[in-house]
Amino acid sequence: MHIMPRRSIVIATQASLIAGAFAVALMTGGASHQRSEEPARPGDEETSTPMPAPEPEPWAFDPEPLLSGPSIAAVSSTKTLVSTELRNSMKRLDRTPEEAALDTLNLSMAERAGAEDVLARHRSALDEWMRCDFQPLERFLEAKSAGSGADADRLTAALVNDVLSAPENSLAPAAPDSPAPAARRSLREALADAVPESDRTTFLRLIHDYERAAVADEIAQARDRKQTLTPEQALTRIRNAAIGNDLRRSFERQVSGRGVEAAEVLDAVEPWHEQDSNVRKPLEQLRERSPKPNGREWYELTSKVLSSLSPEQRTSLARMLFGVSPVESSPE
Repeated sequence: MHIMPRRSIVIATQASLIAGAFAVALMTGGASHQRSEEPARPGDEETSTPMPAPEPEPWAFDPEPLLSGPSIAAVSSTKTLVSTELRNSMKRLDRTPEEAALDTLNLSMAERAGAEDVLARHRSALDEWMRCDFQPLERFLEAKSAGSGADADRLTAALVNDVLSAPENSLAPAAPDSPAPAARRSLREALADAVPESDRTTFLRLIHDYERAAVADEIAQARDRKQTLTPEQALTRIRNAAIGNDLRRSFERQVSGRGVEAAEVLDAVEPWHEQDSNVRKPLEQLRERSPKPNGREWYELTSKVLSSLSPEQRTSLARMLFGVSPVESSPE
């Protein structure tokens, strides 16, 4: 008999206990329906038998089961995005779940052509928005610094609506005093429509199982740190991670290979005396460590100094990194 690690069993029990307790809207613009699941029995934590994999169901964009498991060890499908690493914690993706799920389908070039077109247009729009004085990155950092609670949920939901939206949507943000934007068609929906119909349910299920397992794992990790994390707060962290990956990869696409030197950026930004610790020091440390940083390193540096830069310094940094003037690349 296969013996599950105790941590995985605890995650499985945690995921089952919170089933039906919350109805979190995972993606905006999609339809959802209610369903309930049998709560875990007190003895579940004592057993070594894995939870059965959920039966396939004809749902589309259904957020309700997100908080109902499965555990990391319970995902037994031959196609899955869920895996473990050291200490039986869940291995997180370094890209969006949508892209990972698309690759896992193993489609032919012809079958994935429509999805590749969706992704290409999405990336192009996001890159253009990033060149507009790093606006999506600024909003991401604001949402991330909000921590947990209503503000973090609100900021993250708005950012998901803008960043992870279908490419036909304008990624340009609304004016600050504008009414809350209506939910946009999501990138997930656009990709689901683009894959062959026979693979659509598998595509959605891969993402669905990854995200609800990640919710359970976030809660388990918080408990190990003697902290309390609600499923909603866990979901906010997962969404932020997906957005951060998308923004980081925008930097990698645009900056890697350009050979931008840290010394040149330091000269162009010209930190003031008051910015010695927040701007000059991080740039000098980067220059010493990596004279020609790659896209990931520039993303991390920009995330660290962005809030301390003046508008003029932001423009200089964007011009150095992306090779264009932010004004010229601003969405109309």
